[in-house]
Amino acid sequence: EDQLAGTKVVATMATFTEAGWLVIHDNMNGVLGNALGAARFDKGIHLAEVELLRATLSGQSYFGVIYRDDGDKMFDVKKDAPLKNSAGELLSVSFKAL
Repeated sequence: EDQLAGTKVVATMATFTEAGWLVIHDNMNGVLGNALGAARFDKGIHLAEVELLRATLSGQSYFGVIYRDDGDKMFDVKKDAPLKNSAGELLSVSFKAL
């Protein structure tokens, strides 16, 4: 859901079927931009908070994307793959910073 701009993003409910990452990305005209922050979660349902390396800006849109952990428990955008649903779409949500 939309939230105040800042250095933290909160997802009220994030469901993981296996250990993985919630990664916040810039929204570059509907395409994933830079990763701004990532938080790892074990299997289950979580109130998910992600600390960001750079603050979100009011009026801008962002994506929250679920990534699979490659097993090393360290996020690497080149090694940890974003998850997709059965239709091949990224498991993601978009939101706006207020």
